[in-house]
Amino acid sequence: MIRAALAAGALLAAAGCGGGPAPAGSSPTPSGGRSASLTASSVGTASAVRHTVHGSRSTVQGDVPAAELRRYADLADEAVPRVTAVWGTHWDRHLTVEVFGSRAEMERRLHVAAGTYRDLAAVTVGEAGAVPGIPAGRIVVNPEAMQGLSRTGRLVVLTHEATHVATRDATSADTPTWLSEGYADFIAYRGSGLTTAQITAELREELRTEPRSRRPAALPADGDFAPAAAGAPTRLAAAYELAWTACRLIARQHGAAALTAFYRRIGAEHMSPDRAMRAGSGISLAQFTREWVDSLADLPP
Repeated sequence: MIRAALAAGALLAAAGCGGGPAPAGSSPTPSGGRSASLTASSVGTASAVRHTVHGSRSTVQGDVPAAELRRYADLADEAVPRVTAVWGTHWDRHLTVEVFGSRAEMERRLHVAAGTYRDLAAVTVGEAGAVPGIPAGRIVVNPEAMQGLSRTGRLVVLTHEATHVATRDATSADTPTWLSEGYADFIAYRGSGLTTAQITAELREELRTEPRSRRPAALPADGDFAPAAAGAPTRLAAAYELAWTACRLIARQHGAAALTAFYRRIGAEHMSPDRAMRAGSGISLAQFTREWVDSLADLPP
């Protein structure tokens, strides 16, 4: 089973992201196939030799064996159309993925404290200049977390992060984290074959063991998704799962296109979540929240 905290990932510097399409790195080969090359390292240690693999819709680089990078390129190539099927074609539709040799190196290059991303399988650099030396829109993989996932789990992770890349220009400080993360999980889990019971394992356990007075009564707050919450991985996982259930409910009630439109209204048109909800469904955000809280009772036991 896939832990939500691992399969979800995180959007780094999501607030205020803007600018043009995410840099695509080197172009894929004209035939749409893959190629590989070795380059001197510009990231990590000065003496490292880095591999670069080009997929049909991706560029993957890192200081791990090229064969491993090819596996990531295959997943990234598969993730792009999964995102496009829901979000649409108005994005670069090419992913650049960075795979460091260890989580410690990943955290060092992202300038975060050791252990920050212990329970996250990947992050996406959300805005230009957020991390020196790493362009906006680049997906950075936590190799240690990824090693514990099945191929389906890895595809979920890459699709989640690809959604962050695709939605970057329509994500702003107005976008609540429950929506940005829940929407990314909605696309990532869609068609994955994973069951609701598998996706919401941590949440169901929390609902089973928490007193009724401590059960969710509001949509997750932005702070529930902070990397610092990785110190309590079960709680972090439950926040992602709650966000997924909220986005899934919108899609079930009004369709995936309505969920996408809701996202765009808030991030790109700067509507409040309540106004965006009323525009798309005719109900207030408060009413939707009540319906969502009630729907949690329908999760598998």
